[in-house]
Amino acid sequence: MLKIGMIGAGAVAKSHLMALREIEGVQVTALCDPVKERAEALASPFGALAFTEYEPVIERADAVWVCTPPSVRREPVLAVAQAGRAVVMDKPIATTAPDAAAIVEAVDRSRVLAIVNFSQRFGWLGRRMKALVDSGSLGDVISIWSHSILPDPSHESWRHDPRFACGFTIESLSHNIDQIRWLAGPITAVVGRVSRTLPELPAFDNTMSALLALQCGGTGVLHASWASTLNSGQTGIIGTRGTVVSSGRGLRFRALEMQDEQLLEPEETLPRMEPSTPHPHRGSLSWDFRVADRCYVDCIREQRPPPATVRDGQAALEVSLAILRSSERGEIVPLEPIAVGA
Repeated sequence: MLKIGMIGAGAVAKSHLMALREIEGVQVTALCDPVKERAEALASPFGALAFTEYEPVIERADAVWVCTPPSVRREPVLAVAQAGRAVVMDKPIATTAPDAAAIVEAVDRSRVLAIVNFSQRFGWLGRRMKALVDSGSLGDVISIWSHSILPDPSHESWRHDPRFACGFTIESLSHNIDQIRWLAGPITAVVGRVSRTLPELPAFDNTMSALLALQCGGTGVLHASWASTLNSGQTGIIGTRGTVVSSGRGLRFRALEMQDEQLLEPEETLPRMEPSTPHPHRGSLSWDFRVADRCYVDCIREQRPPPATVRDGQAALEVSLAILRSSERGEIVPLEPIAVGA
């Protein structure tokens, strides 16, 4: 039986709990949150103990999922690593370069298995694009882009709490940055521009555009916003041998030797998750982490390399910070490339 502890009782923690309950041989033993009532409300349906401190959670677990806001993630991750427990942390790894470096150093020193939850790697679209890249069907990457706009889904969550808010470019955009790195390789320079439209949160950027230089010689484009009144999104790759573009629920793909394009449709997906009780605080989102968490549990049990490492998390954060620095200074910001999976 793999005993799992949970630090944090927000929406991400609930999504992980709903996924973990479907995995055989897993028991969530303890959960903590500074608000005791919130910890109890989330722990009770899963038969877990509730605490306000994380030390009792670590003591009762073989592996710990750290689901705190990223600005307060360093301390619990370091405590888990020091205790010799495997750790799964949500993205982004942190909000500052020193915190990210401290997490990487602690993981290296303790030699624990550490995983960053870049869950978009497990979606059908990303996995199929990755297969096309790895098979050589697209050739060398010339251009890769990620466009995503939508109304802000997090008005009443910690993301708008001045104590924890770190902005869209660091928090949400980390998924898009990691996907570009995963598909096309390390990023060597960025130039970007961010915007802020919430007077009550002057430090909360919610729209950004950036051009990325890739180590492979190609370019990447990021355009994302939580200030839109419409939903729109597309990911695409142009290679020397073919092109793939997301379209609706499928992918349009055409290689040079093909007369017509193909529509690649999604594979069979998991059945919808069973309804659950509402989360104890307002403004909660919900994610399906079943595929990701099953992979993480298997990695911990088998002691095999994680899909996304702490250095992947550090690399994504460095790109976010470089975009913000580029916007502030109006200049191109070079980056030391970090190998994917290092």
